Parts: sequence; structure tokens; C-alpha cells
Amino acid sequence: MKEIKIRNDQYDAEISYLIGGTIPDVRALMKRRYGEKAQIRSGQDTDTVDETLEDDTDGYQFAYHATQGENERFYVWVAEPTHELLAHESSHLGYDILNHRGVKHCDESEEAYAYMQGWLHKKLYERLGLGRAIKIK
Repeated sequence: MKEIKIRNDQYDAEISYLIGGTIPDVRALMKRRYGEKAQIRSGQDTDTVDETLEDDTDGYQFAYHATQGENERFYVWVAEPTHELLAHESSHLGYDILNHRGVKHCDESEEAYAYMQGWLHKKLYERLGLGRAIKIK
């Protein structure tokens, strides 16, 4: 499993994309980092790693946090880095970051959400070595 770390200074967010591996690999990594009883958040639910990360998916977005800005990290895991799966989980990631920074999704915040999606994709693709240019055939 490869880890790609990104930092968003604007929203004080530490982000890790975990590429490859399995859910048991992700569980083991979370337990090594945060302990056997670590609590992670997926959506609005917070529970242990074993309860939160179910085996029946090929992608997850979740967060570990003690308090905002202190040992807090947002995660995306994908079994295989396809464009659609990275886009899907990054959409959850952008929502999670902004929502937990008090930016509720509405007409007035739509541009902030769109900006976050563009920023996440740009940073991820740069780190994956894909660059920014799209080649049209």
C-alpha cells in the first residue's frame, strides 16, 4: 500500500491517500498509528477501526481526529486507483474537510466545494506523476 500525503493550508487539513492493499491492511495501519481502540469517523458515524471499515468495498473516505488540527488526518483508501474511484472518494473527502471546518454545502458555498475538488485532484495527480495537462487525441 502506497501513501500519498498532502497538506491543505487553507483549511488546516492533513490528507493521506492510501493506494492499493486491502481493508485488513488499512485496519492494521490505523491500529499501528493510533492504537487498537482508535476511533475513526466515516460520514457522521464515529466508531472503532474494526466497526467502521467493512470488507465489502474497494474505496473508503474516513478521518482520524483527536481535535481539529491536533493529530487530525483525513484519509482516502482505494484498492485500485481508477479515475472514477479516486474522483468518487475525493468528493467525499472534500465534503468531509469543508463540513468539519464549518462550511456547509449550499448555494453560497458551492464555489468553495468546487475549488476543493479541483485542488484535491490537482495535488493528487501531481503526486501520482500524471501532471496537469490533458492530452486530447
